[in-house]
Amino acid sequence: MTVGDVQLFISSAIGGATVGETVEGVARYPINIRYPQDYRNSPQALKQMPILTPMKQQITLGDVADIKVVSGPTMLKTENARPASWIYIDARGRDMVSVVNDIKTAISQKVKLRPGTSVSFSGQFELLEHANKKLKLMVPMTVMIIFILLYLAFRRADEALLILMSLPFALVGGIWFLYWQGFHMSVATGTGFIALAGVAAEFGVVMLMYLRHAIEAHPELSRKET
Repeated sequence: MTVGDVQLFISSAIGGATVGETVEGVARYPINIRYPQDYRNSPQALKQMPILTPMKQQITLGDVADIKVVSGPTMLKTENARPASWIYIDARGRDMVSVVNDIKTAISQKVKLRPGTSVSFSGQFELLEHANKKLKLMVPMTVMIIFILLYLAFRRADEALLILMSLPFALVGGIWFLYWQGFHMSVATGTGFIALAGVAAEFGVVMLMYLRHAIEAHPELSRKET
């Protein structure tokens, strides 16, 4: 008799097994059978619960299992085949990065982790770290592509650099706005800064086009006077 056979017996005899269903009008109700209450009301009664082996021999549950009452968690959670426990934190009034950094400092100073035990942070903080890694690669590539497109449009490197140099000033305004409104850096605000840089570059292109049009319309004036 294998461990799986014993577990299947315990599941059916104590928890119950559905053997069919009954129909009453339009409703259907399952038919569930299990051992009587006298076999399930105490550890001693469980030990005397009869089991019929595949060899048609009758034994008791106490012959194949140790039954006792112990204190323990109601549920065992695992992650990557390791026991795990989650602590949920709702950060209010502060940005997630500073909260996690303070928690890491407190753990390193006040908590002594046992061998094989580790602490990791997930949720919004993990998403923010993942987004920051992508932005560190994508932002320089995007700026380079914008510069190439501007150079192809105006055929002048100085005019393309002029538009790119105006972007930090637009971002400074966005940072001040976050400070005045009491917002914190997040994935959403980072996406907003990217959109803000795009709008600033668009306005720069429009202004530069009008400036070039004015120079072409008044060739007698110098670029400085125009």
